[in-house]
Amino acid sequence: MFNRKGTRNQMVLVAVTFFAMFLIGHIVGRLMPRTVDVSEWEIFQFESPRNNIDYSFEVDIHNDYISVALINTGVENLLKYPGFTVVKQADYDEWRVFPFSEETFFAAGLISLPPGLRATYELTENMLIFDFIPGQYRIVTEIWHAESEPMQVWTSFELHARNASH
Repeated sequence: MFNRKGTRNQMVLVAVTFFAMFLIGHIVGRLMPRTVDVSEWEIFQFESPRNNIDYSFEVDIHNDYISVALINTGVENLLKYPGFTVVKQADYDEWRVFPFSEETFFAAGLISLPPGLRATYELTENMLIFDFIPGQYRIVTEIWHAESEPMQVWTSFELHARNASH
């Protein structure tokens, strides 16, 4: 004969099992890093470099941030915006914009950089939507003299598995 109490208990057990599987899958999915598909990021177009401004970069890669110093090696003040763009190499000649998080913003205005001084950019993973992944990166900004047009400048660095978060 058909046992209603047993069937009801089995249905409750199945429902609880499915709910537990859903809950565990949701929790694990939130804890696991998202797969990064660089091909979905905006393509970055580099301008042709011009050599009418003297500058240099220094890059220091730390465990929890990357420090990039732009140094005015010329004899005139440089002007620059406080912000920068991070790009990652996707293919041999294709670079993609590494997206910033919505909480990341840069102050408005201009910065004057006298000869011999430096402006430092610090890049942390909490500024970005995704964790760093191994590969070639560039930090890009614009600089200019009072009488010149803005010029796009960048420095490159490489992150290996030991520098990138997983």
